[in-house]
Amino acid sequence: MGDGLAGVVEYVKALIARRTAAPADDLISALLGGAREGGAGALDEEEITAMVFLLINTGITPPALFLAHAVLALLDHPGQLDRLRAEPELLGRAVPELLRHVTLLRIGATLYATEDFVFAGTGLRRGDSVTVALLAANHDPAVYGEASARLDVTREAARGRGHLAFGHGAHHCIGAALGSLVTGVVFERLLVRRPVPELAVARGELEFGHWPGDGFHLLRLPVRL
Repeated sequence: MGDGLAGVVEYVKALIARRTAAPADDLISALLGGAREGGAGALDEEEITAMVFLLINTGITPPALFLAHAVLALLDHPGQLDRLRAEPELLGRAVPELLRHVTLLRIGATLYATEDFVFAGTGLRRGDSVTVALLAANHDPAVYGEASARLDVTREAARGRGHLAFGHGAHHCIGAALGSLVTGVVFERLLVRRPVPELAVARGELEFGHWPGDGFHLLRLPVRL
């Protein structure tokens, strides 16, 4: 993985060099334009590289991982998939339900107590770190009932957006709306408009990888279309 990440960084730096010499109608050129103007907020090469890497890491990897897990969840629940195919209008409920059920990012951003207080019987002092378990919150029986562990594409969203899969508060994902839209489009085209895909390997042969601090994710999802 380290070699792959280093390769991405080198690619972005090479792209910056190309756009410096020959600007185009793209994000890199726009960021470089600010640098050329020399404004107070101008970004240097290292900052532009970090920004592009962040966009790639958060805008491509999580949606791709989620889509794979969500499709697998529906294949694991054929009754729910059949219901969705029979009633495509349920996509508006199915997307947030799958975001809740799968909860790809299972640990929230670390917060720090600003004062001493007691939460759920546990004493915390000012400065103590607090980490929100998004998976536990998204399966809270007090919110989703005793069947909180069950996938239900007809489930109506609970309070707010109905889940914490995109984080919360100041850490709420800025791409949440786009992610939900893309997911709905993919599900409609892949699962509703065409025959149901079939796993190309036995369920037990699927490979998962470990993302430190986040959990286990599918490395690949081979299917027959």
